Amino acid sequence: MKSDSNRLRHAASLPALLLLPAAAAYAQEVPQTYRSNVQLLVPLTSEYTYTALGSYSSTSGTPTAPGRTTLIAIPTGVKVDPVTLDIIEGALKSARYEMDAVLFRTAMSPGIREQHDAFPMIANQEGKMVVGQFGSFLYGFMQGYQGTIEDGDIFITNDPYSCDGAVSHLNDWLLMMPIFHDGRLVSWSAMFGHMTDVGGKVPGSLPTDGTTIFEAGIVVPPVKIFKGGKLNEDVLRVVLHNCRLPEWNLSDFNAITAALRTAGTRCVEIAERFGDDVFYSAMDAMLDRNKRAMRALIRQNVPETKQFFEDYICDDGLNMGPYRIKCAMWREGDKCIFDFTGTDPQ
Repeated sequence: MKSDSNRLRHAASLPALLLLPAAAAYAQEVPQTYRSNVQLLVPLTSEYTYTALGSYSSTSGTPTAPGRTTLIAIPTGVKVDPVTLDIIEGALKSARYEMDAVLFRTAMSPGIREQHDAFPMIANQEGKMVVGQFGSFLYGFMQGYQGTIEDGDIFITNDPYSCDGAVSHLNDWLLMMPIFHDGRLVSWSAMFGHMTDVGGKVPGSLPTDGTTIFEAGIVVPPVKIFKGGKLNEDVLRVVLHNCRLPEWNLSDFNAITAALRTAGTRCVEIAERFGDDVFYSAMDAMLDRNKRAMRALIRQNVPETKQFFEDYICDDGLNMGPYRIKCAMWREGDKCIFDFTGTDPQ
């Protein structure tokens, strides 16, 4: 296991990486070699799978060019014994709850400190949630982001349209942090928290009569609020200047940042103890186990014949309605299908 980890740890010394359409095609062209401007973390081999994850470099490496994407080498076939898997799973669960503890003890707004309107997550390299709640916040971000991802970076956004709806309104500030170990991207930590106010036409930033997103407050696209570990004070100052309670927002922002870094510390500790490849494989095993369990639940509980449901929203805040929500559900093999045909338009 240790040899596998060492084999990949020279990633920080490699130059820019370019998205390749197919690892197999590249392997046929230049097998077991590196090329200038088009490089992998390791020579192509059947022992690894190669996944496009978004451009990144470590602080000691060369940042990738704009629009380029890193091709990450992920080991396959690394076996994890049940005891090790259970230890890593328990450690990740504890880290997830430690994120909550840090947040609730240091945030200032009642919505986060007392109501606990914030949701943590630890994900694997690909942004798939391993522990947490509300699903992965990272997929939509990674689909649209074109810049570099570096050690020490933390990203912020509150724009639902920039993260594929991972957050539902502007009050939710989403922070995402890549976690590096010895120059390698090993996982992600992320959390969003509901800010009491983010500007807009009404206090609290929840106008029930709003017709555009801009009436709800300041819209922040995905940007690096920390770059290489250094806070972008100018961006933060602009955002806070548009909020009615900047002291609360700043405190909650710092609390979420501390929670992400706590998760990063714990993930690095796990990687150092068991090795990066075992850490990856353990997370993959947890995801695969969840997939098998979900498949079994679908087969046991969802019939192949269509089931129908219909309900109404009485009013939309603008004295219009009611609006019908209609859904049909059925199973096809291992998949559960939801069909909203017949639902009223938005």
